[in-house]
Amino acid sequence: MINLRFNYPLTGQEFTLLQSFAAERLRPEWLDVSPAHAATAGESEVLGKALRITGHLMEGTTRVVTCSSGNSAIYNCLWSLAKEVETIGMEESTYQGMLYAAGALGLRVEPLACDQEGLLPDAVEEAARSGLRVLYLQPTIHNPTTRTMGPERRKALCGLARRYGLLLIEDDAYRFLHPAPPPAFIELLPEQTIHIYSLSKPFSQAARLCYLLHPKDRITDIDTALTTTGSGASLFARAFGQHLLESGAIDELSRSKQEQARSLQQRLQPELEALRINTVPTSFHGWIPLPEGKDSVNLLEAAREEGLLVTGEHECIPAGKGSHIRIALSVERDEVRLRGALRQLAGLL
Repeated sequence: MINLRFNYPLTGQEFTLLQSFAAERLRPEWLDVSPAHAATAGESEVLGKALRITGHLMEGTTRVVTCSSGNSAIYNCLWSLAKEVETIGMEESTYQGMLYAAGALGLRVEPLACDQEGLLPDAVEEAARSGLRVLYLQPTIHNPTTRTMGPERRKALCGLARRYGLLLIEDDAYRFLHPAPPPAFIELLPEQTIHIYSLSKPFSQAARLCYLLHPKDRITDIDTALTTTGSGASLFARAFGQHLLESGAIDELSRSKQEQARSLQQRLQPELEALRINTVPTSFHGWIPLPEGKDSVNLLEAAREEGLLVTGEHECIPAGKGSHIRIALSVERDEVRLRGALRQLAGLL
């Protein structure tokens, strides 16, 4: 099987960074269980600088907790919110992990209309008038569609959030691949934004660390939720994560991954054009429209029969068949095999 589903890009520098850190700084106490999920003042300060959030915002409105992954952060956010809300609004096609978590917790998903920038303010306002109070969004290099929301759209949604008291869950998993991302919602509206920042994609899955930033007066039982569903991030992972952020290594890695994606896309340009792919030059995933008469359920099965693993839009919507598929270029590192897989996929289309 050629895996075009998973999307964890590696540059080759990750192992050296981890090995060097362990050799120089490893401490016996990092093998202990973390005493608390809450980030220390030092961790919060380093994270605040990395995310370009001022110390005033971090101290005045936002609390940081740590967990083992972005999926853990999503599930535990929803677990905490399920006591007070029944519906989560989100983009019409969204990250399937959010859909699985919402379904497991019995929360209703309300897909909202989008355009090339993402969520339409009119759709959000209509839902808010009908009682919607929580909105999940991926504003930067959206998964799966690759859209990025512009600054003015973000400001418009912040205005609506203030007017209707919306709580925003900002999952910015692929922000690190954008060379000049617009301001994050956690920066624009920290008092109403839950922000999920995982290191599994900017570094690798080996990091096993995610920071969850949340308004101090919301999801107040998040620590209980995290304890119930797992032991949280290890002390080693937290120390390593702080090192990556404080040293600037994560920024250097992000730039390297952007250039790697750009170079790879250039080399695969004929194959990608044949697929009519929608993507970002510095991204490893893309969104492919299916020809009329084809749907993502059948296409996914046909691809699997030919040894190709792709993501179908039906996995990214609450119900029904989809008209797109998503592919990721970061796992298969044999470029000859990858080129052949893209040509196979084009043949299926």
